[in-house]
Amino acid sequence: MQSPTIDIRAVAASGFAALRKGDAQAARTLLQQVASSPHADVAAWFGLAVACAQLNDDAAAGSAVDQVLALEPRNLRALVLKGDLLAKAGDARNASSFYRLAIRTAPPAHAPTKAVPQGGEAPTKAESKLDPEG
Repeated sequence: MQSPTIDIRAVAASGFAALRKGDAQAARTLLQQVASSPHADVAAWFGLAVACAQLNDDAAAGSAVDQVLALEPRNLRALVLKGDLLAKAGDARNASSFYRLAIRTAPPAHAPTKAVPQGGEAPTKAESKLDPEG
């Protein structure tokens, strides 16, 4: 007798929906199924890490975030979560190294730019008078 086929995408979607609703236990159960499958990806591992962290299972959260970092060593959210878990455990020195790496990994902040009218044309004289910076 064959075991029933699981639609892993549907399970993952249900797990992320549970996480958004604040049901960390359901999210953990569902995302653990995804993480245990050959189709596990960064999103599934990170969702599992977040669910475990919300349940205060820091060991499981740490294991899941380690899987994320094994797949994507510069994953900004995973670096911050790893730092948070280490800081919570009282390991400020290692936590700070993950935070520093997250800062170096983060894209640069850009100054806000003025909106350009559609079509790229310059503002009219009347529009410039309305804009205090123009």
